[in-house]
Amino acid sequence: MFVREQVMIEAYAWRDDQPMSTTSEADLFFRTVREQGHEPSQEFSTRVEPMPADYAALLHVDVGSTAAVRRCLRLVDGVPHSIQDSWYPQWLCEKVPQLFSPHNIAQGTTKLLRERGYHQVAALTTTSARMPTPVEAVLLQIPVVAGTPVLHNVLTGYTADRPLRISAAVFAADKVRLISAHGDIETIARLRR
Repeated sequence: MFVREQVMIEAYAWRDDQPMSTTSEADLFFRTVREQGHEPSQEFSTRVEPMPADYAALLHVDVGSTAAVRRCLRLVDGVPHSIQDSWYPQWLCEKVPQLFSPHNIAQGTTKLLRERGYHQVAALTTTSARMPTPVEAVLLQIPVVAGTPVLHNVLTGYTADRPLRISAAVFAADKVRLISAHGDIETIARLRR
């Protein structure tokens, strides 16, 4: 019998995917994991799906309208850590067809969209806990008998005029500690050590 050490990663909600960031989402993930002494990696895929009702409402589009879904499976030391599905509505994909790419977008999608005139100026995030779906349990290697919940973190990005995208991340609750900060985050980062 082999017992694999459980790695707990701190994910900084105040640093990841900020609207004004000049660093890609992938670069932030890699930096965060390496700062904690671990090796990050990720796998990408893209699919086209109908927009579910809850996401359609957030993006002000019709339920069932087409969306490009960019999936990023993030790993820490080769072990699945999180699943991030980013949903881009059809109208946006028609304007920025690179969103259909099944590969990493080097500068990150937030910066790509800004370069194309869709500047994300704000983001709203909601986090809830629930049991994993069967697909999530397999991807995150959560044993069925373990009873481990997941954290479901849904970010809605906005331009000044309209909702732009949904980024839904699922974390195994025993592998992540979400950290949020307010005010002068540089002071917190400096004094927290």
